[in-house]
Amino acid sequence: MATTKKRKSSGAEASPAGAGPGFADSVVRFYSGLFQEWRRATSFKSPDLDSFFLNKDRVEVGLTPHDVVYEEGKLRLLHYRAQSKKVLRPPLLVVYALVNRPYILDLRPGRSVIEALVKGGVDVYLIDWGAPDLADRYLDLDDYVSGLIPRCAERAMKRAGTDKVSMLGYCMGGTLSTMFAATHPGWVKNLILMAAPIDFHVREGLLNLWSDARNYDVDQLVDAYGNV
Repeated sequence: MATTKKRKSSGAEASPAGAGPGFADSVVRFYSGLFQEWRRATSFKSPDLDSFFLNKDRVEVGLTPHDVVYEEGKLRLLHYRAQSKKVLRPPLLVVYALVNRPYILDLRPGRSVIEALVKGGVDVYLIDWGAPDLADRYLDLDDYVSGLIPRCAERAMKRAGTDKVSMLGYCMGGTLSTMFAATHPGWVKNLILMAAPIDFHVREGLLNLWSDARNYDVDQLVDAYGNV
């Protein structure tokens, strides 16, 4: 999801349990330095993240054979071609993070999670959300959990001839998958989560430490990139 609205993040007045001032200071210094290096390296306001992180003329990724079986806006639903005699059911729907690029799971032949799953007989579908832009500021959680993900799941089930899917959610995609499984329990046979934040009430959690107002300047980030 994306927004261009500036807002101040909120943080507790006291340090979270288990995180003393030294830890908070180190987080501030690290991310402040990283942010400044990023600004100097890019020298423009809204960098093309794909071009910055990956020279596509030099490195080819996402090479496991697949077909695009559904599109909606920037979203693409990829179906990976079977590479084994026996294909398992139900199909596996991979829900990736909204911002991270899904080729992380399909880097190179022999270094690919997707390739290993397909060769093991798993019928793999993957949601590629595309690169976020200003249009995404109008989307909210309900658009993803009650709209886009169900439509992708329906395509996968219809093509596979099943009434359920298994789901693998990565990072924020795992958070969205958990919400989907909770609101559509009859659709999901297995729920698999990788690096997925779930409990946001734990103040000493890493995401809460990063987003604490003392450590994280939302306005500066929005001013620099315009799409958060």
